[in-house]
Amino acid sequence: MLIQFLPVFLFIVSLFGLLVGRKNIIMMIICLELMLLSIVFHYLIIGWCHFGDYKSIILGILVLTVGASESAIGLALSISYFKYNNK
Repeated sequence: MLIQFLPVFLFIVSLFGLLVGRKNIIMMIICLELMLLSIVFHYLIIGWCHFGDYKSIILGILVLTVGASESAIGLALSISYFKYNNK
């Protein structure tokens, strides 16, 4: 199945972006979000292939909520850092 390689491709692209964009904090946060999204996509594919496997779907949703909170906290910290250093 070709669709199972899409999360791996997304994870590799986000890892490459994380390694390349070390100077830009926004790009690092976006790459971390893409990593977590690829993991969620993998869990959803597993849940879809095994009909009725709700454990992987619930785990994917939990990982997605952790990723959203991580992104919000990271953006808030970067905004406060920017405001503090530009006074």
